[in-house]
Amino acid sequence: MKNTDAHTQKIKQLLESNEEANFELALQLIKSVSSDNEGTGMLAEVFEIITETKQKRIACLQNGVYAALRNNTALNFSELHMEQLLPGVGKLTELQHLYLGHNKLANLPNDLAQLAHLKTLDLNVNQFRQIPLSITQLTRLEQLLMNYNSLESLPENFKKLTNLKVLQLYQNQLKDFPLVITELPHLEVLWLGANVFSTLPAEISLLQQLKDLSLYNVPIQNIPQQVGRLSNLRELSMKYNQLHILPSEIGSLWRLIALEVDHNHIDKVPESIENLRKLEYLSLRNNQLKSITGGIGQLQNLKSLHLDNNQLTELPEEIGKLKNLEVLSVENNQLKAVPPALYQLDKLKTFNLRDNQIPLKKISEVHRQYPLIQV
Repeated sequence: MKNTDAHTQKIKQLLESNEEANFELALQLIKSVSSDNEGTGMLAEVFEIITETKQKRIACLQNGVYAALRNNTALNFSELHMEQLLPGVGKLTELQHLYLGHNKLANLPNDLAQLAHLKTLDLNVNQFRQIPLSITQLTRLEQLLMNYNSLESLPENFKKLTNLKVLQLYQNQLKDFPLVITELPHLEVLWLGANVFSTLPAEISLLQQLKDLSLYNVPIQNIPQQVGRLSNLRELSMKYNQLHILPSEIGSLWRLIALEVDHNHIDKVPESIENLRKLEYLSLRNNQLKSITGGIGQLQNLKSLHLDNNQLTELPEEIGKLKNLEVLSVENNQLKAVPPALYQLDKLKTFNLRDNQIPLKKISEVHRQYPLIQV
């Protein structure tokens, strides 16, 4: 590691001297670096300086860097403040994973399309306003991460990415749900939170392999019935939306493990929720619920139940059937009593009863049963 640090400092000194002879020495040192992990890390640091050298030198220098990296299958050029990725990256024909997050990139070189084996492309936290053409030609790509950019839409040829399994576009400026996404047959993870579209189309049901759908903080007012056809879905997050109704079709998502519908305007939980027998995490915080269906007692795998900041006046006796429940939080409701059935929950570790209307004597009884109670 010490040798790597020494090489890094030497190369930086040679490049910053701005003398032709020293530039040639730096180039030779870059070419001599082995392409192991430590060498890759060193070259990533040097990349910052490359873009600051005189334009006439860049082509020569980039060839030296890419030559040293030609056998790498993974490269991490994150957090280097880069405004451009130097052309020549297409020569890295063995590359499978490329990490360019937390830079200042707004475009990519055309020869990126030559990375025929690329599976992962991380472009999180950059300045992209549109999808570069070269990305749509990466037909073996399995993961595309572009959270925290400024994308307003996706191009029609995005559907060429037929092997894509993970697509993360959180915190962009998508004005409409990109229908082209529904033509990605192998998609398993889709994050579209913190965008500005207001309608979730029925075509979402075409994503039959989808396992994780996040629509956090999107101004959606309705969930289409067709969502119930996403039979492989394991995680569904629809927090901070504008939902008034949770459709009964939600009960068809029988493989669901986690359901988050916090911070909406929902006043009723559908009876069909009892069909979610694999559910382990259910959160309905900050809604307008006045009661909870007794069918919730059928959720035998439920471990965490969060009902804070609603208008509940009672909890159903059936809640005592949740034998695997470890966390129950009902803070800031209008509860006046605790159902005796709660004392049957042997695995309960945390019980949050703060800000309700339960008499102190009753709270003391519960506290004896559950020392971790929060009041």
